[in-house]
Amino acid sequence: MYDSFCETEIEFCNLDSIKKYLSEENQNTIIVMSKSSADRFLISDLIKSKNLLWIDSFSTNPTQIDILDSLNIIKNNVKLFNKIIAIGGGSAIDLSKSIAAFYNIINENLTIEYITEKIENKFYFNDKLDIIAIPTTAGT
Repeated sequence: MYDSFCETEIEFCNLDSIKKYLSEENQNTIIVMSKSSADRFLISDLIKSKNLLWIDSFSTNPTQIDILDSLNIIKNNVKLFNKIIAIGGGSAIDLSKSIAAFYNIINENLTIEYITEKIENKFYFNDKLDIIAIPTTAGT
């Protein structure tokens, strides 16, 4: 029998609902969304005004370098975070999952090799960050 490791809730909404949701977020939230998508959806100013930590630059297919760069941005921010909101396609959602997988050990001396080894062995550390994924594409 399959036992889910996380609760899953599916909700359909429109852009106005997303804007309202983001306007209610606090500074303990990480937003993973490309700058171009945020500009297209007219929510760049909202993200900035709420002073949310915004990871807005990453590869189309995130790599270990993107994971390490994102973790360093988070580490240098000094706040404790409790949530990641991923808005976009698979890249934003995949990077968010990767950030969550390594968030608990963010203060260790992480390297590309270490992250690669843990991914290859499917050994992750998440139990601190909730992920809210808001897909804006239908996938391939």
